[in-house]
Amino acid sequence: MDPNTIPFLDVIPEPWRSRLILLVAVSPIISRAYYRLINGGGIRGSVWTTGDKGGAWRLTDSGLPIAEIEAIAVSPTDPNTAYAVQSGFGTGGHVFKTRDRGASWTNISADLPSMPVNTILIDPDRPSDLYIGTDIGVFRATDGPNLSWQYFSAGLPPVIVTHLSDRKSTRLNSSHVSESRM
Repeated sequence: MDPNTIPFLDVIPEPWRSRLILLVAVSPIISRAYYRLINGGGIRGSVWTTGDKGGAWRLTDSGLPIAEIEAIAVSPTDPNTAYAVQSGFGTGGHVFKTRDRGASWTNISADLPSMPVNTILIDPDRPSDLYIGTDIGVFRATDGPNLSWQYFSAGLPPVIVTHLSDRKSTRLNSSHVSESRM
């Protein structure tokens, strides 16, 4: 299905309605809770949320800096909790968390080096474990009061990671767009 022809798109007010929908993230435990990223033109996308399968949407990007949002992941245990990652340099953070379905976002980049973050994966078996794909590889952190990002690609060449997926047989897979940077 073309995401721009979704029947509930008409509840999004202009000027956002005519923009390209970049992604829809659905809560794995409550299917009526969606997060949607709409390309607002320029360098900033808009994050919208709904709690009624798209009957009503609200703009929920308060607390996010002006930078391109690359991915959103919804907690497998709490539909009010989601993470958004941003690309770019000097954006005031790259990993953000909401605990209130997008009403506010908190920067959880902590000690992560300032570099583009392209994707995020929440471990479905350990929802506090977060993995992010960056322009130099994969980092891992355990969400909590002492969150600290650890390089998770030791021994591998630095690559741009654009997608992470969980597969029970191999636990973690990644895709990249370049072999290495010299």
